[in-house]
Amino acid sequence: MDTGLRRKKKELRKETGRKLSALAPEEMSRESRAVSELLMELPEWKEAERLYLFLSMEKEIDTSLLLETAFREGKKVAVPRMYGKEIRFHRIPGLDAGLFSRHPYGILEPLSDLPLQSPLSRGTDLVVTPGMAFDRRGNRLGYGMGFYDRFFTSSIEKYTAIGICFSVQLVESIPAGEYDIPVHGLIAGGTLIKIPWREEAATEGSDAT
Repeated sequence: MDTGLRRKKKELRKETGRKLSALAPEEMSRESRAVSELLMELPEWKEAERLYLFLSMEKEIDTSLLLETAFREGKKVAVPRMYGKEIRFHRIPGLDAGLFSRHPYGILEPLSDLPLQSPLSRGTDLVVTPGMAFDRRGNRLGYGMGFYDRFFTSSIEKYTAIGICFSVQLVESIPAGEYDIPVHGLIAGGTLIKIPWREEAATEGSDAT
């Protein structure tokens, strides 16, 4: 990554971090529920057999409703565990505390002996994606470690990725490099921003008629 791109990303992370710190807990709770309810109404969620969720941290969309609903609907749920510079998703049977350990970074992770889960198809595998910021073109600013970009690269065309974030995390433009992988869709503060591959499919269908 060139120095200029790295600097722009660092500045945007700081700016977005300040906005997140100013969010009231009540607003975070309201937007978390709105994001979750909208996501669960999308066909991508309803048709997914395998879900790749995350265990939310303090300044992220609360994923507890998504996790609880996924288990109730009988979906196969996996959450990430860090391995060096990569993440792998382990399938979890529930949210019992004994299934998780605390990473030195403070992040809750699934135990390493739980089965791995890998994407197989865009129509059946949904990756619900966190981020520091997103733009309307689907570009995503992560936390600076590149975990999700590496995961997306290794599983290209085998998943649908939908980013979820608070409204203050939606920005005009994300400085993106060649290794930054955009999401297929985005829900920011309860508003669906875009799902480009669905729009393209709809256009192709209308042209055929």
